Amino acid sequence: MATWHHDAETRHRVWNRYLELPSPLGYDPAMIPGWDSPDTQGYTVHRFDPWRLRVFPRTVLMGQAGEVLNWRGE
Repeated sequence: MATWHHDAETRHRVWNRYLELPSPLGYDPAMIPGWDSPDTQGYTVHRFDPWRLRVFPRTVLMGQAGEVLNWRGE
């Protein structure tokens, strides 16, 4: 399931989280054209709530030994 979050509190929280994360995950969202601040009209937050995840270790992808990990939400 995915939902949009347009409220100022969520937009500021997520914006600041990107600013505070270490490289290579963190970055300044203002580098994206049109996103001058978390209050910019064109900036919003899209939240993904997974209901199923599958993780393939590199060894499985290469046809070697390994186990595919599965998770399903309730």
